[in-house]
Amino acid sequence: MGRKVAFILFALLFAAGCTRESDIQKIKEVMKERVSALEKGDLELYARLISPDFRGKNGENRRDVLNKVSRIFSLSSSRKIEVIDQAVYLHGKRAEVVQKIRIILKNRDGREKILNGKEKILLTKEGDNWKITGGL
Repeated sequence: MGRKVAFILFALLFAAGCTRESDIQKIKEVMKERVSALEKGDLELYARLISPDFRGKNGENRRDVLNKVSRIFSLSSSRKIEVIDQAVYLHGKRAEVVQKIRIILKNRDGREKILNGKEKILLTKEGDNWKITGGL
């Protein structure tokens, strides 16, 4: 009986570890898609990553964020984003991604602007998908 209980506990712990790693991979994929959307100027893809329940650090909602991103797209002819360092912290159905980034914007007149910063992005698992819910 003791071996059976130990085996069940081991199987549950193993499954939980696999689920955790799977969620971290899914979160990293969302972050890659975000970079891709920003670099390509793909507002539709970017919008799919943002939760309807989004709340920014200054009270911005989803529409506010999409309007801001749309303005960035209209003011720049190209964007290159480099993620320098990224850490994912998983807390059940919530996650936090902290990353250092470098953004190279090329204005419509050809001038480049380089921005270096640190982001803290909050995500929530909605069904099987992870969505950005805050921090931008």
